Formats: sequence, structure tokens, C-alpha cells
Amino acid sequence: SLATTWEGDGTNVVTISGGAEVALIGFRLRPNSGALAGNASDLVSADPSRAVEVSGSDLVMEDVVVGPSNSSRSGAGVKATNSTVSISSSFFNNMRSVDAVVVASGSVVDLFHVSFYDLTGGDGNAVAVTDSDLTVSRCTFQRNGTQNAGLGGSIHADGGSLTVEDSQFTSGHANRGGDVWAAPAVQAVLRYNSHSLASASLGGSVYLATGSAELWYVAAAPYIIGVTKSTQLRRLA
Repeated sequence: SLATTWEGDGTNVVTISGGAEVALIGFRLRPNSGALAGNASDLVSADPSRAVEVSGSDLVMEDVVVGPSNSSRSGAGVKATNSTVSISSSFFNNMRSVDAVVVASGSVVDLFHVSFYDLTGGDGNAVAVTDSDLTVSRCTFQRNGTQNAGLGGSIHADGGSLTVEDSQFTSGHANRGGDVWAAPAVQAVLRYNSHSLASASLGGSVYLATGSAELWYVAAAPYIIGVTKSTQLRRLA
């Protein structure tokens, strides 16, 4: 059960560094106590804390609820640099950030059975990674992003590798890729996912920039809409 709630105070609720190995299990983390504004464009609050920042360390999060919050920081939920992050059976909800709620650089990020609801920010909104290896499995993304803004309504990947499987996306919004956006250098594999009600100026549910790696799909569920013509589609047997 979620026995303890940690409130933000203008800095990180939890800071991990120096090669530490930390497990957060059964907590509720509120990056700030400021009331959420009614307008999606109001991103800055008086209390600009984030839930967790991890650098050069290993982090495990299980059975954790993060939010609500209205933060002016990058990665209002989790910011990871040169780290290994594993998040499972957790929930990020009703959060606003300057970019995505989970942000990683030079890291390995594994998300299993994590729900991301009603998140608004910049590229990715839920998850944005740079030069990282991101694996998303059996996750749920609902109502993330802002109409016609940003790259990737729920996932933004720039460099490294991206694997998304057995996950559900509903009502994602972005300028390109209502649910997922991946840069040219990303090695991307998407399979057995469901996409519905995505809205984007370009790319429908998934947008792979010119030169991106192969996109795998199931013939019985051709959910991919409007990917760039240069993308190679391969059917799973």
C-alpha cells in the first residue's frame, strides 16, 4: 500500500547520485503542492520541484504514484542522467512540465506496467529520452500532449534505441506523432501496441523521422498511421 507521501519543497523530493542503488517501493511523490492551472499553457508554478533526480546511479521504482504537479522543471517526475532506471506498476497522473514527466539522457530506462495519464509539457509529455535505451512494455498512455504542439504525444526518442510493445495509447496529441516520435538515429521496434484517437499535424499515431530504423507491426492490427515514406515496415510472422 502507499503508506507515505513525500511533498516537494522547491527542490527534488528525492536526489540520488554517486553510484547509489536505490529502490522506492510503495510511495506517493508529489513534486509540488501548488494548484494546477486550468490552462494547459500555464506550466510554471511557485514550487518548481521534481519528484526524483538520479545521476550516475541505479533506481528502481515500484508501486509508486507521482502527481499531481505543475512544475517548471525538466522531468517533473523523474530526471535520469547516465543511470539505469526501472519503473514498474506505477502511475504518473495530472502533471505539467516544461518537457516530459520522465526525462533521461545517456541512460537505460525500462518501463513495465506503468500508466501515464493527463500529462502536458513539451516533446514526449510522458517520456523523452536522448542517447538512451528505452524499453516500454505493457504500459498505458491516455490523454497526453497538447494539440498540434511538440514531437511525440507520449514518447519522444532522440538517439539510442526504442522498444515499445504490448502497450495502449489513447487520445494522444502532438505536432508530429500523436503518440510516438523517433529521430533518424533511433533503432526503433514497435509491436503489438494499440493506438486510438491520436491527433497530430504530421504522422498520425507514430512519426519516424526520415532515415529511422524499421517499424514492425502486426498484420491483424495495422495501427500505424502516416509514417514517413522512407520507413521500412516489416510484418511480424
